[in-house]
Amino acid sequence: MRKGSDLIGLPVIAFDTGSRFEKVEDVVFDQDSNRVLGVIVEDGGWLRSARVVPFSDLQAVGPDAVIVHSAAVVRGRDQAAEMRPVLERGNVLKGTRIMTTDGRDLGTMTDIFFDERTGALEGYELSGGMFTDAYTGRSFVPAPKTVKIGHDVAFVEPDVLQLMQEQVGGIRGA
Repeated sequence: MRKGSDLIGLPVIAFDTGSRFEKVEDVVFDQDSNRVLGVIVEDGGWLRSARVVPFSDLQAVGPDAVIVHSAAVVRGRDQAAEMRPVLERGNVLKGTRIMTTDGRDLGTMTDIFFDERTGALEGYELSGGMFTDAYTGRSFVPAPKTVKIGHDVAFVEPDVLQLMQEQVGGIRGA
């Protein structure tokens, strides 16, 4: 299981030439299918189209680099039909508030966890704030427990609160 943030900044290397030609700028995932769709290697800004590599074209997601068959797998956003709707939505999950469906604020989403071989989304990392993180550590919420991710808030079932309370880390866990 890998953290999405671990990929950001990694070089993208073409297997056929051994050349480092891009670096990962972000990870694209679909909340509906709970899987990573690919990586952004150039965000393009407001006027240009993002350049992406679909997950199916990633040969390896290692600790020090992302390996692809060749530089030809990099596509413009419009050429990556599966990623286009997610990129157009523009959902930015980092910093999204997490609330239970009965109205309890659990903290903010700070990262995703996924299987680097299949792209399956395993879950989300939540932060309760600097002091809470130091005392109890950050929490893990399994992806299937997420009910709905909106623009400002992601909703989870109330039983996620109990799951989070059972996770002990930080100073309290020590």
